[in-house]
Amino acid sequence: MGTPYIKIAHTAKVRGLKGEVTVHLDCGLPFCLYEGMQLYPVPPNLYGPRTLTCTGARQLDEAGTCALTFQDIDDAEAAQPFEDKLLLAERDAVDEDLLAASRDVIGWRIVDERYGDLGEITEIIETPANEVWVTEGPYGEVLVPVLDEVVVELPEDASAPIRTHVMEGLVDA
Repeated sequence: MGTPYIKIAHTAKVRGLKGEVTVHLDCGLPFCLYEGMQLYPVPPNLYGPRTLTCTGARQLDEAGTCALTFQDIDDAEAAQPFEDKLLLAERDAVDEDLLAASRDVIGWRIVDERYGDLGEITEIIETPANEVWVTEGPYGEVLVPVLDEVVVELPEDASAPIRTHVMEGLVDA
C-alpha cells in the first residue's frame, strides 16, 4: 500500500511580515494545497507546532512556487522556524486525480541530442531556481537542469526516454 504520507512541498522563506511562507511544490506535482489541509514539517521543530493547518494557499507562478499561511502563525517571527522544511501531507488528503497527473521521473532514461544515453534518473534535487535531475549512466553522474531550453521532450510515460539538449560542460565526455 505504501506510505500514508506524501511529500507535497519544500518551504523556502518567510514572505512579508504576516507569516506567509513561500513554498516550492514537489517535483511534478500540480497545485494541490487548500485551506484546511494538515501539513507536517520535516524535520519537526523541537518547540512549537508539529502539525500546520493551512489557512491560505495561492500559486505564485507556473513553476510551482506558492505562498501559504498557517493557523496560529501570524507574523514573520512565528513563521521563521518553518523555513527550509519538507512539508508532508496525508496521501488521502490529496486528490487522487492530481496524484495521477504528477510525473515521478525517477527511473526514467535520458537521451541527449549531443551525447546520447545519459543514463537513468536516480535522484531529483530541488533548488530555488529549478529542479535538477541526477543521472547515472555511461558518463557517470550527470546533473541535468530542468529548464525549457534543456528538456526537449518529456514523454507521457517511461516507455520512451526523456530527450534533452544539455549545455556544454555538463557532460564529461
